[in-house]
Amino acid sequence: MKVLLINPPWRRFFGVSAACPPMGLCHIAAYLKSNRPELELALYDADLAPAAESSYIQAQFSNKHLDYVARVSDPGDPLWLEVSEFIKKNSPDVIGISVMTATYVSGLEVARLAKISAPGCKVVLGGKHATALPEHALKDKNVDYVVVGEGEITFTDLMDNINSPEKVSGIYYRNELGRPVFTGPRKFIENLSELPLPIFLADNAEYNFQDPAKAPNSTWELIGARGCPYKCSFCATEHHVRTRSIEHILREMRYMNENFGITHFRFQDDSFSFSKKRALDICLALKETGFTWECNTRVDLLDDEIVNLMKTCNCKSVSIGIESASKATLERIHKKIDPDAVRKAVALLKKYGMKIHGYFMIGFPWESYKDMKDTFKFSRELKLDSCEINFVVPLPGTELFSELAAAGKINIDQLDWTRFQQASYYMNFSDCPDAKWTAMLKSIQKMIDREPEIRLLKHRLKYLWRPHALLNKIYQKLCSR
Repeated sequence: MKVLLINPPWRRFFGVSAACPPMGLCHIAAYLKSNRPELELALYDADLAPAAESSYIQAQFSNKHLDYVARVSDPGDPLWLEVSEFIKKNSPDVIGISVMTATYVSGLEVARLAKISAPGCKVVLGGKHATALPEHALKDKNVDYVVVGEGEITFTDLMDNINSPEKVSGIYYRNELGRPVFTGPRKFIENLSELPLPIFLADNAEYNFQDPAKAPNSTWELIGARGCPYKCSFCATEHHVRTRSIEHILREMRYMNENFGITHFRFQDDSFSFSKKRALDICLALKETGFTWECNTRVDLLDDEIVNLMKTCNCKSVSIGIESASKATLERIHKKIDPDAVRKAVALLKKYGMKIHGYFMIGFPWESYKDMKDTFKFSRELKLDSCEINFVVPLPGTELFSELAAAGKINIDQLDWTRFQQASYYMNFSDCPDAKWTAMLKSIQKMIDREPEIRLLKHRLKYLWRPHALLNKIYQKLCSR
């Protein structure tokens, strides 16, 4: 049997290329390859451009949203022709497509093209969005099965029973009457270290890290733990936390270092330091490797001991979820922090010379223009090294989505899913008129876009008003030679 896993295109519609292989599909592919080596398996990252086009720039996504909508809806777009040709060339028996909410529309188009380009193939949809709305996803006539939850074991089991889906737990399918059937939940994978290393490098793809000249400056993204114990109302992650052993994580790092020369790694865990002891143990283990790394965590999971050790053990950057400057909003989304806690954490990270990246959100349905502007001002006040200010997306599977659905502001059968991405001006679930809401978001976005130019101008003006600083900088450079 020939199996093709596809990461649908999305960034490429905005002129941006994927930087790393799709994590979820790599986990599934590695497991499938290890447990069913007789299958002919391929992975196609349709979000990887033949030549990398750009790094992530938020303004690109917001300003090109309408272009994206036009392209993703055009069956004659060159990108869709490329996808069709790839499927036709591989002629798979089964196609697995992983979708997030932002890629849902694109994923369904891949499914449609699959039925045309590989007649008779079975299409399996999985990922966060499909897991949250499985019956809705199954309404698409081109989708045969929906995998709910973790995909490694479920998808492999389905490959063994592709014509007997009733034997596979954790999926939705249509019975002979065309009605959706759920086979029952599958238990979480408790011991993640029993899984093979989540590395599957497709023959048809080449990322920057595979170029020896670019590998030293590349970052490999990995996951050390699944789930998060916190319950923010806007987040769709599961709350049952499972971890990989430290040795399992180190094996992945060593493999990428020995085979590609990568020395910098990014933990994509929701909260790296959710367990202080585990975080400290990982830090000590990483110190021995000499690798540099970065991670995400919460402001209330940092203290002097852990930040000091992270810095000592070659952590170069910490990303923290700040979200809003409004104490009322932070309480409403169950963030369980306040602006003062943010200031304290930022001061602590700066104390140890750690680079700080901040995540912010604007556009909660109850927010005023002042609330949004205050959040932008807060991002400036903190003087972070970098930040992202995204527009709020009510993701399926979140409390926020359920609240809006209960209030009659969301009807999944009438939604335009192209709007659901973090730089779209066109997600208005407030009581504010659409035109006014869009104007508010665009106004804040202009402030965000101007910020790098303002920072550069201030930096240059500093040397005009303080010429001795410029001379000192030149002196330091000469001394370092």
